[in-house]
Amino acid sequence: MLKYLHAANNRLTMLPSWIDFLPILEELQLGNNELVGCPLSESFAIGCPKIRVLTIARNFIRSLPSNIVDLRDLELMDLGNEKGKTEEENSDRPSKCFNWIWQLPLCFGVLQSLTYLNCYGVQLEQLPDDFGHLKNLEWLNLGCNYLHDLPESFCDMTSLRYLVLSLNNLEILPSDFGCLSNLEELRLDRNNLAELPISFCNLARLRYLDLLSNNLTDLPVFFEGFADLNFLNLDENCFSEETVHLKLCGSREIVVKSRIVSFPQQENRISEKEWSENILEEVLLESEPIAPISSSFEQKEEEEEDWDKEIAKVNSKCGADGLLQPVCVNDDNSHDMIFTFLPSMSHVASLRRFNGSDFSFQKMNAAEQFEDAEDD
Repeated sequence: MLKYLHAANNRLTMLPSWIDFLPILEELQLGNNELVGCPLSESFAIGCPKIRVLTIARNFIRSLPSNIVDLRDLELMDLGNEKGKTEEENSDRPSKCFNWIWQLPLCFGVLQSLTYLNCYGVQLEQLPDDFGHLKNLEWLNLGCNYLHDLPESFCDMTSLRYLVLSLNNLEILPSDFGCLSNLEELRLDRNNLAELPISFCNLARLRYLDLLSNNLTDLPVFFEGFADLNFLNLDENCFSEETVHLKLCGSREIVVKSRIVSFPQQENRISEKEWSENILEEVLLESEPIAPISSSFEQKEEEEEDWDKEIAKVNSKCGADGLLQPVCVNDDNSHDMIFTFLPSMSHVASLRRFNGSDFSFQKMNAAEQFEDAEDD
């Protein structure tokens, strides 16, 4: 049974119905396609209850199925419109797709296993009231949305280490914002914040803090206690003309004059790639080693005979459709191949992992093909 399905960086506009009936599927990557509306049906969470990694970033998605909150094993969800780090990174095809999701499903906070969530630029106007119940969440990107405020429960996410709230319309932070005491990287740039809550002083583990382009008028004195802070950006705020010297722990000094700030070097930042790769590595380590369908993709021209044998071997297992029947081959006779149709793979009973990223698939096999194969 299929456990890993990668079909990112293609041109898929819809998903086949059989994708709702993969009971041991753990990883589904569909980023940078042309999926429209609500491509995941209400049956998806019922038929694929073991999903741990779901990436549907950079499509034309407008909503998520309400029962997606039933995916209780979900650890990583990427809905964002910036380049995802959880997918194959070797694609040169630019993304022209944008998810406009507006709001997350009610009871979103029940996804207790979630540790990584990317909602960058999906046009969110508000978060569900129970959003803060995601108490295992460590990496959260809510940048480039239309958030005016945060729900009361937000500061219950005490496992957060990386938080992006850039490019929103926030005017005030919750008074208990300092409860997020495990934060190491915090981006609040390009909002409308006039002040920071007193509890902000509890964020002593911060290494990176971006407050660029807000409406701050006073420089908080509690910055002096941030012993691990390596990067602080206070540019484009509303400080007075008087020069302010702020001494940080470790004899570091920040000088603020009008709207100009000089700050220490940027280092030791948590990266999005680090978090996503760690989670994916955990998923992959639990799987059994699976030999690639063909190693000939990376071989030179003199091994062309082996390449042909591998294609024939796979085609013989996939039935008449043939998994590796190319539409065209590059003029230089290289092994870069273009596919526009993903045929039925249900004949391959032992298939557990399929990587179809970075081809040109426009559609997957029809549901009736899959069903007929099962009937056989």
